[in-house]
Amino acid sequence: MAERTADYHVIVSAGGVDTETEWQFVPSASERTEFHRWLAEPLQRPSVVLPLLPATNSPYETIAFVWAKRRTRVAVALSALAQSAGAKFISPTGPDALMRAHSEAPTRLNSGDSLVLTSAEPVELSSMRAWGVGSGVAFDNGELRRSRDVVGALSSAPIAGRESPRFMSRNCGDFLAAVRFADGHTEFHTDYLGVSGWFEYVSDKVHIVASSFLLAVRVAAAVGENLALNLDVIDADFTSLTQPFQQPLLDQLELAGFSCVTPDKVLSVSSTGERMTSLSLLGSDVAAPDRLTAERYTDLIEQAAEEIRANCRAIVSDPDIESIRCDITGGLDSRLVLAGILSTAASDTRVSLFTEESAGSDFSDDEEVALLIADYTGLSFSDQTAINIGQCAVEHLAAKQVAATFGTYWHRLHDHPWVWDAKTVYVGGAGLGNVARDYSTSGWQLAPARVAAVEEVARNLALQVFKWRGRASLKAAPRAGISSIASAWDTLPGDEAEKGSLLFNFHRARFHGGGAIPASLGAWRISPGATRALHLLRLMAGPLLNGPRVQIDLIHKLNPGLAAIPYGRESYNEAYSAVHGELRRDLRPNPGKLTRARKEATEHLTWVDCETCAATPSRTPASREALATLAHESLRELGRDEDLREILLPAYRFFRDHLGTTFPLEHSYSRTVMNKVLHLHALWSLAVPSQDRQRLGSLGAATRAKMDQLRNRARRHS
Repeated sequence: MAERTADYHVIVSAGGVDTETEWQFVPSASERTEFHRWLAEPLQRPSVVLPLLPATNSPYETIAFVWAKRRTRVAVALSALAQSAGAKFISPTGPDALMRAHSEAPTRLNSGDSLVLTSAEPVELSSMRAWGVGSGVAFDNGELRRSRDVVGALSSAPIAGRESPRFMSRNCGDFLAAVRFADGHTEFHTDYLGVSGWFEYVSDKVHIVASSFLLAVRVAAAVGENLALNLDVIDADFTSLTQPFQQPLLDQLELAGFSCVTPDKVLSVSSTGERMTSLSLLGSDVAAPDRLTAERYTDLIEQAAEEIRANCRAIVSDPDIESIRCDITGGLDSRLVLAGILSTAASDTRVSLFTEESAGSDFSDDEEVALLIADYTGLSFSDQTAINIGQCAVEHLAAKQVAATFGTYWHRLHDHPWVWDAKTVYVGGAGLGNVARDYSTSGWQLAPARVAAVEEVARNLALQVFKWRGRASLKAAPRAGISSIASAWDTLPGDEAEKGSLLFNFHRARFHGGGAIPASLGAWRISPGATRALHLLRLMAGPLLNGPRVQIDLIHKLNPGLAAIPYGRESYNEAYSAVHGELRRDLRPNPGKLTRARKEATEHLTWVDCETCAATPSRTPASREALATLAHESLRELGRDEDLREILLPAYRFFRDHLGTTFPLEHSYSRTVMNKVLHLHALWSLAVPSQDRQRLGSLGAATRAKMDQLRNRARRHS
């Protein structure tokens, strides 16, 4: 193929199958020369220094388990890490393990030793001869469990075999729970949908399971592990800059040896650090969806409605919550949650509405719909404002945001964090659409081609993932990105044609709707709309029914009047009218209510100083433009690493041709690409020694060799 600069069809070979893909970028020799010339320009070296850990606010806790496979020295940094998180250490051996928590880490671990770092107080489970630690929130039959108490939301499971878990997580929410048994065996559970996730590191020396990726990285470094970039995963991340996941596409992460446990699995670790997995309840549901019948559909609508009522009742009846702010848009997710809240607290003065302010002078569709809903419900718009921490320098604000989302989520604005307020909860539908509607082959507009063998269906669909929203941002022949996704596709449960939906849910929806990231930045967010019955409806009916049908039926079940208010999308209005009749046209919006609430909130806007930035007032203040410049220089420094240079060429092209022009800086694509680069720079800074960063370009072979070594070790131990 003649080399030229263009977006056009190319042939990619993955696993021995040649597949034509669309609109992939092939750089010319002159473009490569321009890229190298840009890399050689003077560098304003970025100075984004990550904190040890992001701020943790209860009910979200810091938890890590460590198993030593051979004698291991422990650096004093581990004690400093625990101190920064308000955590203690437990050496979980013997019947009195819970009585021996201490603030200092041991100086070494012998082969077979284990250690637990936890900010959550352990919970004794005497009937199971076990104890547990937990983090997050769990909905449990109309009760809101928090922090350590989420362990009580686990249900005992019959032991069918050695690999069957002794507990099962049937409850929704946003939580992690680990249970340690008397025989040394440990199980790691999440909420049913896996909105929270466990992170794992495996080598021939240690096995680590932690409540966040950054925590796992810090612990690994403290026990002497050398960090190395996982170039295959980074290549997959940058194969399509604007792909629809906004977070890593695989359970393997950007540092070698690290991975995220997918929600269809329960991870178990033996007393000696050997890992096993078994199906979670979610995994069992995915593997055997219900057959669609009118009777079963009606039953599940009833169950889902009752589960949503119970979840909302748990929030409303919590005595410590003084303010419930309901986010409202013109869509289905937020309205379903509001319907649940109204079914339990129609006249509760703690409940208010909130809708994002549009950039222009006119109200957006979301705001117009919010005004109609305010007229129908009689609810006021929130005039409450959080206390902002700042103003921060751009480097420090980026460090806070990257630490909070470290290696897991790129789709965020770099707003200033807030002072934590445990009495105010923000209730919305983030992540709910991925549970309730079909994001599979039809939802993604993927078209499976007729192929010669069953195994080619998965590969064909996996390849197409990268062209969705990917025009003008793809590489021509990625070293591993597409083939890695195709391999991962083969490991997913469920029907071949439905795996796109599962890939989406396992690697985006879970963190998109999670509360741990907002909590570390000062906001307590809960999504009570995601339930098991709703997920069963999606598995059963999603591929066959009109996309919004399930949610519209549920909103109508919970609050018929609310369901009849026009939506922000005409397709939703048509779907409602086709089943439930005419929409309401008699409501009279009052724009003054929204304008006055916003004016009141603005007048009471409060800031407190960021101690770090107040001490260095000469640094560049944070703004979107300053953030773009920081990402630009981070990309230049990364591109000087010979291992990353080819991977990052499309990112350079996006910055040159599209950032701030085709896509404004606040656009979803621009945020995703800038955050990808800032995250990679943070990971690279941890994995590459500072002296090598100064030399840049001499470490390629060493980094690749180390990555291969750790990857092979992980495979042997998994």
